[in-house]
Amino acid sequence: MKKSGQSKLIILGVALIILAGLLVVRSNRPKKLPNIIFISLDTLRRDAVDVYSTSVANNTKNIDNFAKDSIVFDRAYAPMPFTPSSHMSMFTGVYPSVHGLLGKGLKSRSGSQKETILPASIKTLPEILNKLGYECTGFFSSNWLKAGFGFGRGFREYIRVHRGADHFFAGEINKKAIAILTKYKNSEKPFFLFLHYYDIHSDFNSDAPPYTTSKDFQINNYTQASKEFCDNDKKCATYFLLKANKTGEPIGSQKINLLHDLYLGGVKYTDQQLGLLFNKLKKMGIYRNSLIILTSDHGEEFREHGLFLHSQVYNQTCAVPLIFKLPKNVNAGMRIDNLICNISIMPSILGLIGRSQFIPRGIQGRDMSYAMYGKLNHDVKEGAVLLQDKIKLSKYALCYEQYKFIFDYKSKQMELYNLQKDSKESNNIATVKPMVSKRMLKMLDEKVAACRRKYNSMRGRDDAANVLTAKDKMRLKSLGYMH
Repeated sequence: MKKSGQSKLIILGVALIILAGLLVVRSNRPKKLPNIIFISLDTLRRDAVDVYSTSVANNTKNIDNFAKDSIVFDRAYAPMPFTPSSHMSMFTGVYPSVHGLLGKGLKSRSGSQKETILPASIKTLPEILNKLGYECTGFFSSNWLKAGFGFGRGFREYIRVHRGADHFFAGEINKKAIAILTKYKNSEKPFFLFLHYYDIHSDFNSDAPPYTTSKDFQINNYTQASKEFCDNDKKCATYFLLKANKTGEPIGSQKINLLHDLYLGGVKYTDQQLGLLFNKLKKMGIYRNSLIILTSDHGEEFREHGLFLHSQVYNQTCAVPLIFKLPKNVNAGMRIDNLICNISIMPSILGLIGRSQFIPRGIQGRDMSYAMYGKLNHDVKEGAVLLQDKIKLSKYALCYEQYKFIFDYKSKQMELYNLQKDSKESNNIATVKPMVSKRMLKMLDEKVAACRRKYNSMRGRDDAANVLTAKDKMRLKSLGYMH
């Protein structure tokens, strides 16, 4: 009886501790729906941000200052290094192989010339927020985020922003953002603002260098008028990099380092523009009480694994920054080491605003709000994170604990890396640790099969439409994005 009584007291004590923790979490959550600003920095790899790396000091001082007010996820991944695939996963909470927007040109699986679109059966974050009373506005800078794919659902305004007179997108995005924020400032309704910045991405203008940076930033005395990155057909910029991928043409390390420096110049310019936006938000009294999310859809590689641009499943292309600034800067400075995929952004936002009951059933992302708001030993682990190659759709990666396992279902080639010891994935230990490889392959098989089942249950049919114009398709074909 004595032991039984002690056991009951222990159970009661544990229950009281858990209840107290829940009350702390709930007291930290906003009492009214906060404004939400969702910032996506296209092509920003994680190690290009100072808060994640010591190799690029003082290149992203505004993002770093923002991170000091925020919660930083140290091991965040994009599920596929492709703009529409990754962004739709952010909006829906499911992997690309489930929502269906994947592969070159988003070609419909039915074999038609139409593009795959999101079916009505899969709900997006703006759709849900709209029903909760949010005024939803989005500004984007790429054909791949056109409303017709499903990105426009739930938005009152969803507008493509073009380059300004200075050749850049960011300043124009900021102008649009500030104008709409001025309009919403005194509104009784909360707002959701999606901002997509594109200046870090490789340049598509045929007469430009691959990465165009502001004239305010001198990169090793490099001039924008240089034709150093052009092929024999006088095609430059992204065309040059695509041809290098196709031919395997030798390019010296000095030239590759210059490419990387130019890329970092674009990162620095975008960071400067973010600083202007954040300062304006503070002056308008919007910054402190808003929920602000900053992330990227994918990174960029510079032949660390044989290619340029972004298609493979290595860290250079799939490891991304993920930073949440909570209302009133709650838990500012916290860092979370849990593995997380951007499919968890949507449910986490709904959890953070106290509306977890509206998280759609059956999604694959996890609500990580408890990890950000609470101090409980709550089940907030993402578990294994699935990645998929943009071009070789048979090639996947699985991140689990300290390992990344890569497997191509066609070639049967496998790779295994210990990311704690080898973050650059330069030492393949698949044959050195055969039992780990075997276990990871089994987990990967289960994850891929689960996505296939989820695709069949959530999509129902192959929804397709003519989203891209003939001009869009011609341009994308010339860039290798479409067959």
